[in-house]
Amino acid sequence: MSRTLAVVLACALIFAAVVAEEAPAEEPSAEEPIQGNENGFSLLIARRTFLNDTFVENMEMTVRIEIWNLGTKEAMNVVIEENYPSDQFSAVEKKTFEKILATENVTYEYKVTPNFHGVTNIASTHLKYDDREAYIDDLQNVLVISTEEYVRRHNLHILDWCVYGVSALVSASVPALVYFKKDRSFFK
Repeated sequence: MSRTLAVVLACALIFAAVVAEEAPAEEPSAEEPIQGNENGFSLLIARRTFLNDTFVENMEMTVRIEIWNLGTKEAMNVVIEENYPSDQFSAVEKKTFEKILATENVTYEYKVTPNFHGVTNIASTHLKYDDREAYIDDLQNVLVISTEEYVRRHNLHILDWCVYGVSALVSASVPALVYFKKDRSFFK
């Protein structure tokens, strides 16, 4: 154990020595402008999250889209378009934000309902702002299960538990019955 500890400490000391010898990173001076045009720039990053852990036919699922503006100026006319297959999902309307300020984040949640069961592809979310286009996520394969399958998987199985409980009571009561019915002469 002590040899292992000595090796770990030696590695930590070598790492500290190497890090200490590296030259410090050069920081930009306050007079240098931020890259982009003189008015700054908007840079949006986004994430799409499916809040339901299972996709079920004819049951609403909630989707959250979070958008962060990492730029130095506001992003104008931000439009979010979801492109679900129209024959397999309910329609999702476009969402428009007039502007997203610099260093601000916004969240948009909506509900969509699958109208089928099976495997399908969900296209990327299309994001337009400041005459730019971006896509959130890649094409995703999603398994939508039928309502019957969902009920079968998430059923509480009450009847099964009742049968198990009765059988457990029977098997636990047999030794007690044998004990109380037996002649107690060997205890005397």
